[in-house]
Amino acid sequence: MYPQLNLDIQLRVEYRLDNFIADAPPAIELQQRLQQLEKLRADQPIVIVGESGSGKSHLLQSACHLAGELGMSSCYLPLAEIDQATPDLLTGLEQFDLICIDDIHTLAGQSAWETGLFNLYNDCREQQCRLLFASRLRPAECGFQLADLTSRLGWGLVYALPNLNDQQKKALVNQRGKELGLTFDDATCDYIMQRCHRQTDQLMQFLDQLDQHSLAGQRRITVPLVREVIEQQLGQRS
Repeated sequence: MYPQLNLDIQLRVEYRLDNFIADAPPAIELQQRLQQLEKLRADQPIVIVGESGSGKSHLLQSACHLAGELGMSSCYLPLAEIDQATPDLLTGLEQFDLICIDDIHTLAGQSAWETGLFNLYNDCREQQCRLLFASRLRPAECGFQLADLTSRLGWGLVYALPNLNDQQKKALVNQRGKELGLTFDDATCDYIMQRCHRQTDQLMQFLDQLDQHSLAGQRRITVPLVREVIEQQLGQRS
């Protein structure tokens, strides 16, 4: 019986292992390892380290999608987005086959959360549940007060992801555009890259909004439409 999380967390459908852009050795090795998800060891968690926009959330959510395809149960917890939750959220999660926890660095200094994560780690080892973590910092750099937690996380495999360069981000925009059925020329793509946030998750959200506006108005994706959506976003923030 799996615990009821009662959280409104939706996996992004476009996040898949086969469309993750990996051209550096750490990212390539990690992608290949996750593609053999069922072979991951419960006593050796994976910690994915990188700055915002490096692809950490993409990989965690991709792993959850793959788990479902393999008939495995999974849960994804983006800690930075559920700041109203309590450490009790972690209780019983070891019943899943795979647990993916994002932004674990945000728990540093919160003793109840650190203890909860430490206990979950131990429970997962006993129940043979696989663990994937993502953090902006390496475990030893997070500043956890619980030394045993830092030690346990250090037992795992740590992969440091480089940030995508502009060429890779442009390829990602074109790739996501094709998945949504959007067609735009190089000038429009360049305009998106120049005027929108460069974080990959924000770029993906912008393309979703662009798709909605295009469908609602039955309009092609052009620079004027992109400019209109950007101005609308700015108006909502002001």
